[in-house]
Formats: sequence, C-alpha cells, structure tokens
Amino acid sequence: MVAIAEYDPRWADDFQHEKKCLLEALASSPIMMIEHVGSTAILGLASKPVIDIMIAVKNLDVINESVIDAICSLGYKYRPDLEEEMPFRRYFNKNDAQGKRTHQIHVVPYMSPFWNRLILFRDYLRVRTDRKNEYADLKCELAKMHAKKSDYTKAKSDFINLVILESITLS
Repeated sequence: MVAIAEYDPRWADDFQHEKKCLLEALASSPIMMIEHVGSTAILGLASKPVIDIMIAVKNLDVINESVIDAICSLGYKYRPDLEEEMPFRRYFNKNDAQGKRTHQIHVVPYMSPFWNRLILFRDYLRVRTDRKNEYADLKCELAKMHAKKSDYTKAKSDFINLVILESITLS
C-alpha cells in the first residue's frame, strides 16, 4: 500500500543533514550539485515520507567504485539492477531499522532530461499553490486506488507531464 503522510517540516532539515553527509563522503568526487526533489521538497505538500535526493554529475562515467562505496558508507544500498530499466540513472536507497525506505538518491547527468524534469516539476509546484493542491488531492486519491507503488507512480504521470509542459510554456 502507498502511504501518504501530511507535510512534515523536518523533511527539509533531514535533506540538509543528508546533503552535508553526502558532501563530506563525496568530497573528492566529481559531483556538481545535490538537490532535494520530489514531493518532500515542496513546502506543504503531502507525500510518501521518503526524501528524494538528486546528485548531478558531468556524466555517469564518473560513478566508479569509490563513489558507490562513499554513498554506501552512509547506509545506502546501490541498485544496479534498476539500470536496465533506467540506464541514464544510478540509484541508491536507504531504509530504517524496520526496513522502511527513508531516502533515495538519483545520480544523473546535470541538465539531462531526467534532471530537468524533476527540477521543473518541483520548482513549478513551489510557486503554483493551485497546482500543488491539485497534485496533493490526486496523490491521496491514487494512493487509495493503487496498492502497488509502481501503479501509483504510473497513474500520476499524466498530471506530472501536464505540469511540466505548462511550466515550460509559461517560462
């Protein structure tokens, strides 16, 4: 079941803490920037309580064993099995002691379509309260309808695509 939680202001602090840890662990790595993305990055938006982190790199060739080990040293699990489905991304996730996901990292090339999509969507919902509220309602409705996270995610895609197109059109 997909669990949606009311917005928690601690999510922003949690991201800042995690970003600090990542910057320290990756100090000698060629990362370009670290951003808080996803619904937990949008003030007031109900969300699955998972902190989405996106790390920008020049290209994925810089993601070598030392970078993977540095991220994993912070409690993340590297998921190369997901690269077949999304070869343009390196994915890591972290769970709490009960096995519940708390954080996920997407490492992608800076200004890639994946990067741009997540940043555009986040930034647009940060300034368009009406769209943020529509999205919150949709997420709650879809969470009740879909037991599988993949079905829930797929069901949101039309709205997300519409908002991204709208944000590009109005820029």
